[in-house]
Parts: sequence; structure tokens; C-alpha cells
Amino acid sequence: MVMMSTSGNLEVDVATNDDYITKAFIADGDIQHAQTRRKLIFNNSGFISIDCGESEDYTDPSSGIFYQTDAEFIGTGKNKPISSESMTLAPYDRRSKNLRSFDEGIKNCYTLPKPSQGKDDKYLLRGSFMYGNYDGKNEIPKFDLYLGVNFWVTVELEKVLSYFYEEIIFVPATDLIYVCLVNTGSGIPFISALELRLLDNPIYAELGPSLQTAHRYDVGSNQSVRYKDDVYDRIWNTGGFDGYYPIKIQDQESIDTQNSATADKPPEKVLSTAIKAQSAGDAIDYKWNPTDPNSDSYVYLHFAEIEVLPNGTQRKLYISLNGEPYPGEQPIKLEYLKATTVTTSKWPIKGAQLSFSISTGAGSDLPPILNGLEILQAKSLLLLPTNQEDVDAIMNIKKNVTAEKKDWQGDPCLPINYTWQGLHCSDENPPRIISLNLSSSGLSGEILPVFFNFKSIQSLDLSSNNLSGPLPGFLEQLPFLNMLNLSGNNLTGFIPQALQQKVKDKTLLLRVDKNPNLCLTDSCEKTVVFCNASMDENPKVCQTDSRKKKTTDLIPVLVPIVSALILLLLGGLAIFWTLKRKKRGEMVVVEAGKEGSVKSKTRKFTFSEIVSITGNFEIVIGRGGSGTVYHGRLKDGTQVAVKMLSPSSTQTKEFHTEVQLLMRIHHRNLATLIGYCDEGTNMALISEYMANGNVKQHLSGIIICCYNAQP
Repeated sequence: MVMMSTSGNLEVDVATNDDYITKAFIADGDIQHAQTRRKLIFNNSGFISIDCGESEDYTDPSSGIFYQTDAEFIGTGKNKPISSESMTLAPYDRRSKNLRSFDEGIKNCYTLPKPSQGKDDKYLLRGSFMYGNYDGKNEIPKFDLYLGVNFWVTVELEKVLSYFYEEIIFVPATDLIYVCLVNTGSGIPFISALELRLLDNPIYAELGPSLQTAHRYDVGSNQSVRYKDDVYDRIWNTGGFDGYYPIKIQDQESIDTQNSATADKPPEKVLSTAIKAQSAGDAIDYKWNPTDPNSDSYVYLHFAEIEVLPNGTQRKLYISLNGEPYPGEQPIKLEYLKATTVTTSKWPIKGAQLSFSISTGAGSDLPPILNGLEILQAKSLLLLPTNQEDVDAIMNIKKNVTAEKKDWQGDPCLPINYTWQGLHCSDENPPRIISLNLSSSGLSGEILPVFFNFKSIQSLDLSSNNLSGPLPGFLEQLPFLNMLNLSGNNLTGFIPQALQQKVKDKTLLLRVDKNPNLCLTDSCEKTVVFCNASMDENPKVCQTDSRKKKTTDLIPVLVPIVSALILLLLGGLAIFWTLKRKKRGEMVVVEAGKEGSVKSKTRKFTFSEIVSITGNFEIVIGRGGSGTVYHGRLKDGTQVAVKMLSPSSTQTKEFHTEVQLLMRIHHRNLATLIGYCDEGTNMALISEYMANGNVKQHLSGIIICCYNAQP
């Protein structure tokens, strides 16, 4: 029994072995693709095929497609088989027998990387769903499906044994593709299969940025078509047309699809069958109800003459849309065994109920035929994913967080109702992370340089972790940061001067209490600048030391005088030690490369090594007129600063002179040159990474002491 639902979806009774409820979505649309640990197997070029809930990989015997388990693509949910009764009654493939359900969390996301051979191309993504009373409740759930940050569709099966699938064709906006199932309170989300297919760019290129497919039919056939007959693995369903005469191609004949004017490339198997009206006076009519009457709809009519006609005769067709003549060239003349596609891509139609009619054209007495049909509807997917720089940073942090954060899946900021816990984002499109609470998240080691990538961050809470080492200077370069909570860690050293100034100016609320090794030396006896009046949790933090007020007032006068005296003293000592070493036959300056001199440890790096050291230039720690400075790590883990000279400032002779000079000069108070790169316009200097800030900050004599300050 076949019937057409009011939504225009095909529903077939289970007894016909073709129980599909089909919708498809098409949409236009590269941080860590190289860092992902997911194991991908592409036995079919450009395909990723996942059997959700399956326990082992396998090759589908009918299509030859290799299917993987979903264990490498998601970390939440549970594998479940459908009920034994459903196993018996449902005549479907292996992918319908198992599923993954998500009874914890509101948003659960699969993460798929794009196949490398399809960068910036279109993809077809299919999600399949078979409830099969897996939970024994006999209650079909209803839930939402998101592609990345945009709502895709509501999954709502009609029957326990219905096999339901959704397709979307899109251009990914990022290297990782998120498919998210969202619990809306109407049952536990589940999924049976996920399939990603690479498409050629010309396909559907003439249509709008986002499209929903209402129908895709192999007209005249009693068996649906997909891969390998369709190289893109689109599913062409049967049915949809009653009361017409089915015809098929003669044995040993084949359809010429290579010279078709359309890039849609309907499969030859689809074109090898057709329906035919009873007589030349009858028409082939079709009606459907779009899901959105205000959106444009497009019709693809696929034809091929597969009947041997008498000499001198030709089938000609006349097409009308919603009762109006098709605006393109008419009549449509069919040639034997040649594919022809008529599309309304230039003339979309809209309305609550739409229709087309195919009748016999002038100059022909042959009844009309139709081989294949696609109906597409415009759909807007307008939201952009979170700013990529922020995504790269938060994904890097995620790898270092040991506290459980189950909702940290998919895009960090969107959908807006499902933002990651501890994050607040801006209303921009794309959004940026403006607040990040990582208190008690199990962070350890030094503060990661990736925090510098949050260029719009306003509030950052890293309290109650096990962070150690000095406060990095890059924190002062976050332009919008107005709240920084570092309390309850094991930080050491001093507070960068720029952060001190922001505290004084009351543009930054800073908490560094409960860091027992931070500023607990004699340095705390220097000028004490207390944090912020609102930080009264620790009584020793936010009080003014009146006994040192006069000292504080003298600092602007004393600092330059003391600094000048120190410089004179250092200059005198330098002359003294130079004369002394010369007297002993030692060299203060190392002449690299000259016979008898000390060999320099400075090495030359290739540009590809520079890319690897900096993680593809991921973290910027400084900028200047001559170039940009990036954070990096050598193979042994040593942190380095990599200065890439901008092309406009790279003069080969001056660069070589600078390298030679830095190779010759060595001093314990100067950052050591570790190496350099000199490949054409790619010039770089690799030096020690100075995590404690610069000399200026340490000569100022102003130390923030926010813990155990003695009045």
C-alpha cells in the first residue's frame, strides 16, 4: 500500500519492503584536522561510512561500501540493538539493526573530518534512523538534528518499523563537520547510520545556497537505486506515480549520459526505466505540498527515449508548472538513448500546493514519458560557526582539561541555547568567546599560550586548578580583558607590569590570592600595589599600606635615577671584565666560523621545520614593524620564540648581518639565539622564550603582592 502524506513525503507500508520516509536537505556552506586522532578508512574514494551502534567494521555485500563503527567519532551514548521482534519484521539492511542512543546530555555530537581530496567541495551527508522499539517502550521519540550550528530538521518517525533518513548537501565551513542530536524533551535521541559523500562541484551549482529536497524518484522502477549505480550514493526511491504504464530499455542497450547538458548526472539505471501515459491525449500530472510555502521550489525532470520508435517519428513534450507554460524552450524533443534534463533552476515556483504536468507536444502523436524526478526547495542556513581562532584555542584547552565536561561537543557557542558550559559568547556572526570559566577544571602546568588567541575575551577564570610557573606576559595583551581570576593555583614569580597598571587604572579585576609561591620573597617588601576594592575575600589583599605611601610616591623619581646608576655600573663592569678576559686570552665575542674560535650552537632551520615548531603559526605572542613573533616548541619540548620577518622588511644583507651579530654575542641576561631560517622570502629568528616578561618590567620596582602581604 502506497500513500502520499500531506507534507509531500513518501510513506510505504512495511509489507512492500520499501518503508522509507524521505527528506533531504541541501546547503551551501578547513582546527585540528592534522591533530585529530580519529582513524579513518576510505575504501571508497571520498566516502566516510559509519554504522552507529555496530561493534565491528564490515563491507556491505550489496554496495561494496566499507562501514566503520562510530567509536572514533563520538564519546557519548550507548550501543543498542533493535528489538528481536523488529529484527524479524523489518526487511532492511545491517545498518538498521543497531543504533546509538543518547540518554545523557542535551546535545550530543558526532565529529567528522572532511576527506582530504575534497577540500572546499560539496558533500552529501545522510543520517539514518530506525527505532525498532529498541528500548521496549514502544514510544517513538522526537528530537532535533543540527548540522554544525544550524538547525537541520526534526526527526519524527511515523511507525516503530519506519526507516527514516535525512540528507544534506553542503560546503563545510570548517575542517570538522559536526552532526548534533538535541533532546527537546520528547524522547531520547538515537541514530542508526551516518554517511558522508564527496560530490563534484558542478552538481546543483546553478541553484541557491541552501536547498531541501522534497522528492527523488526513479520513475517506473520497482527497486530503489543508490551506489554503485549512482556514483554519489544518492538514494532514488520508487513509487509516487500510479495509473501510468511502466516501460524499460531493451536488453543490451545503454543510455548516453556523458553528453547530457545537466551536471546533475542522473544514474543510467534511473534513466533505463520510465512511466508512459496511456495515450497522447493523457498527461503525467504530479502535485506536492512544500514544507515551507514561502520558499522557492525547483523541479528537475529527467528524460531519455528508451522505446524504439517508427522511422520519422519523435517524442515531443510540453511542460507546465502550476498551470503556466514552462518558460524554457518548448517542445522538449527526446532523442533515442540520450539523456535530457529539464530544470526550473531559473524559474523557481512557490506556494502552498505546487504541481507540474507533462503532455504531448505539438507535432507528435506519442504519449508523454518521465524517467526520473527531483524536487528541491530553498532553505536558509545563515549562522556561521564560532570564530576559528577561538575554536582552535578552546579545542587545545579541551585536551588539557581533566574535569568531565560532557556538553563540550560540537561548536562552542552555537546553537545559542546549547553553548558549552562555562562559556559566554558574543552576538556577532560568527560569534566570539567573551567569557571563559575554567575554575576547578583540572588544569596543570604553565598557563597555555593559546589563551592569547581569545582576542575578544573579557572574563577569564582559571582559579582552583594546579597551574604553575610565572604569569605569562601575553595576558596583558588581551585588549578587552577586565576580569582575571588566578586564585588557588601554584603560580610563581611576579605580575607583569602592564597588568599592574590595568589594576591601578581599575580596568582589570585581578585575583591572585592563594598562590603560596607567588610574590612571597623579599621582593614583596618593594612597593605594594593592592588589587581591587571588590576583592575583599582575603583581608590582606585589598588594603592600602599607609606606612609605605611615601615610598610609593617617590617611585616615579627614584626609578629613572636607580636605572641610570645600574646601567653605569653594568657598563663599568663590562669594560672591567673585557679587559680582564683579553688579558687571559679569552674572547667575549664569539666569531662564528673563524678558525680557532668557539663553535656556535646556532643551527639553521628549514621553513617546513618552522611551520612544525610553531604549530602552523598558531599562537601569536607579539608584533612589530619588522614582523610577527610566534610561540613554538622544539622536538625536545623546549619553548621558543619565532620571529618571522615580513616580506616588506626582509633585506637579505641586513638579515645576514643581524644573524651573524646575534651568533657572536652571548650574555646570561640576553635571550640566546637558537637558530634561524633563510629560505627566499621566508626569514626567521628562533630564540629563547622569555615567559617572565622583559627587563623593563623587572626594573620598575613595582610588584603586585596579593597574598600574605605584611603591612
